[in-house]
Amino acid sequence: MLHAAKYACLGAMALACAALPAYADAGLTLSVRVDGVDDEALRKTLLAETRLKDARPETTSAARRQARAEAGRMEKVLRASGRYDGQVDVGIDAGATPVAVVFDVTPGPVYRITDYRISYVSTQTPDARPARFSDIDVTADGAPDGETLAALERALLAALRRKGYPTARAVDRRAEARRDTATATAVFVIDSGPMAIFDGAEWSGLQYTKESYAASYTQWEDGAPVDVVKLEATRAALAGAGLFTSVQITPGAPSADGGTPILIDVEERKRRTVGAGLSYSSNLGAGGRLYWENRNLRGAGEKLRSDLDVSEIEQSLSMQYRKPRPRRSADWVLGAELASEDSEAFQGERLTLAAAEEKRYNDDWSSRIGLEIEGARTEDALSEETSALLSLPARLTWDATNDPLNPVRGASVAVSAAPHIGGGSDGFVAFGLVQAEAVGHYALNTNETLVAAGWARTGVTIGPGTTEIPATKRYYSGGGGSVRAYGFQLASPLDDDNDPIGGRSLFEAGAELRFPIRGALGGVVFAEGGSAFSSGAPDFDEPFLGGGGAGLRYYTPIGPVRLDIAAPFDRREGVDDEFQFYISLGQAF
Repeated sequence: MLHAAKYACLGAMALACAALPAYADAGLTLSVRVDGVDDEALRKTLLAETRLKDARPETTSAARRQARAEAGRMEKVLRASGRYDGQVDVGIDAGATPVAVVFDVTPGPVYRITDYRISYVSTQTPDARPARFSDIDVTADGAPDGETLAALERALLAALRRKGYPTARAVDRRAEARRDTATATAVFVIDSGPMAIFDGAEWSGLQYTKESYAASYTQWEDGAPVDVVKLEATRAALAGAGLFTSVQITPGAPSADGGTPILIDVEERKRRTVGAGLSYSSNLGAGGRLYWENRNLRGAGEKLRSDLDVSEIEQSLSMQYRKPRPRRSADWVLGAELASEDSEAFQGERLTLAAAEEKRYNDDWSSRIGLEIEGARTEDALSEETSALLSLPARLTWDATNDPLNPVRGASVAVSAAPHIGGGSDGFVAFGLVQAEAVGHYALNTNETLVAAGWARTGVTIGPGTTEIPATKRYYSGGGGSVRAYGFQLASPLDDDNDPIGGRSLFEAGAELRFPIRGALGGVVFAEGGSAFSSGAPDFDEPFLGGGGAGLRYYTPIGPVRLDIAAPFDRREGVDDEFQFYISLGQAF
């Protein structure tokens, strides 16, 4: 019995000891109150600053120490709002349950900044650094809050970095208060570093690329003050050249006279690429593409590309040589294509030779103007013809979409004109083609997964009738990239055998809604309408065909894989299938 009592006593003591830490860890429960503040927004801001509600101090002394630390943070909040005289006192009511912590706040008046002083820690003779915010076209409105003063400081540093001080940094920012008038002077202490002058570039990482060509992408002139905006523009231009996987640009050490070499470190991409792609549609059948590309043929960004495209209806072999001219923001382009087509519209072969200049005016605007020669032999329902044409195609494009393969916002507009002269089986021919196209995308939610999109396209012919225009230059509607509910070229004027003969004008339009399903899988519903017309301009007294459908999108890093099924609204017996089916890469528009 004694032994049993002894063990029972020891067990009880052990349980009691085990319970003590848990009890101690529980600590005091606190309530927090802010007094003395009439501004409800300010009171909530001060309350949000404290973390005492979640604290569990073991004693009231510990609670007091933590509250004093919180009071210091509250005073910083007051100063950041322009209340430079603000004070916070702490009171503890240990007898309350829970223990009450009271912050007694004296906000003080909101000061107004009436003067701004920029002070540099180093001297410059002569000193070209801005002495006032008006020197950098920035208006200071007297607001005393910390965010406004920080924004002014950022603007000052950005201006210095554009004016030849790439290492400029802030040393101190403070407000010198005058309590009798509740006004203050904002003081910005800046270390500008030495003035730097552009003095050439030092390259590393160039292997195939000629230094003289890489240097043509630099956006500065030697002898000008170093400007970080021009450094970033140079980095973006080099990255956009398609030759480098990484580009790093930093100013080097300035010499005694300020001359500063710019250090440019690049890593080159592999020059050659071989690729392939597949597609399928119910009206064209299976299709494939094989291509080879050299992006830096002779060390100056010259691009040579060859494409072999094969489908059941058309086969083509093309080559293109592109010579960049960075100083002019332009490219020279030479191209050749040999193609054979056997569609319901016509059968034949053509050889096309082209030369053009493509010019970029800014991020959105570009143009292309060139010379094109086409020789063709075609046979269609109207005639069998051999033709030779010379044209001067010109195109102006505005493109503000965010992604060429999967746009979710932005719009684009393109207008083109191509006068043609030449000869065919019926003698001399002259005509002009004018086309316009607009595409728009709008994200309906913040994560840009629900997207409304629309497009419209029109074209007209200036000149002779349909029979005088070579079959390769007529307008056709229907198929992928057009009105998807109709077969390839079948939304066009037809002959007595229901074969398309093409038209002299075109109008097409459509809209779709793209939505997420799960993970990388998305869906789309769409409606489209369009036709080619025998008249020189769209004539809606002729048939105008419409259709709609739905599809799936599987989003990959190189763009969405697209599957679409479309059906005509007014199916023509003996002409239109019940539906059309498409598989390819990239959005329909």
